[in-house]
Amino acid sequence: AIPMPTGWSQFAITQFVVQVSLIAFPAVLMAIMLTRQPRQTLLLQAPSFWSTVPAAALLAVLLHPILMWLGAGIREVYPLSEETMRALAPFERILRQATLGELLLLVAVTPAICEELAFRGFILSGLRRLGHKWTAIAICSVLFGVAHGVLQQSLAAAVVGMVIGYIAMKSNSLLPAVAYHLVHNSLGVLHSRITPDVIHEWPILDSLVALTSEGAMEYHWNVTAIATLTGILVLLWIKRLPYHPCAEEQLQEALARQTPLLQTA
Repeated sequence: AIPMPTGWSQFAITQFVVQVSLIAFPAVLMAIMLTRQPRQTLLLQAPSFWSTVPAAALLAVLLHPILMWLGAGIREVYPLSEETMRALAPFERILRQATLGELLLLVAVTPAICEELAFRGFILSGLRRLGHKWTAIAICSVLFGVAHGVLQQSLAAAVVGMVIGYIAMKSNSLLPAVAYHLVHNSLGVLHSRITPDVIHEWPILDSLVALTSEGAMEYHWNVTAIATLTGILVLLWIKRLPYHPCAEEQLQEALARQTPLLQTA
């Protein structure tokens, strides 16, 4: 029922309404109505280790270069059609009307809160009742990708969803997931504002990124390699954190341990 926005104000209101009323509010409402512990379901609790919050933010910075390369590779394999590019062109013009602060608030802060409440909160907690954490993370990530609409963006978002889902599950809190999502989207916004003039004003950027002939921004390969290797180390540190399985996961683990014994007997 919302008309196609013609300017930044209309676009911002539309996106905010969609994020709050169609993504966050249903998740919170269902958690309150259908679960006994809505805060626990939505992971609205302190993380097992507070260090996971800055670690998640750092990981978003370190993995962003390789994810940018992944997105570029996806667009090479599945290029945007002319019809899709024409449909996206008005939105790109609208986004250029916003200030950096307005764009960060709408594209980074709002989705980081609303989408995490829905996907890594309500949906992931519900899928964990299947008793298999990786199945829950994978399904939740696919749904997260589908929610982004455009195929090329959906594929990249699904990969990001896997990382965020793992962080949320290991930390047993939504805060590290929000931190990763916020930093990841913020970097995307900042990179969209990088121009030759900006690089000239901030020479340090020249050692990190380069502008292609089409005007797109990409990281240097050595920056991508170093950041990715460091990101893997952060992931290994997160992997070593103690895990808190839910009751269904504990049951599946118990059954898995008993199955070889029953077969032997």
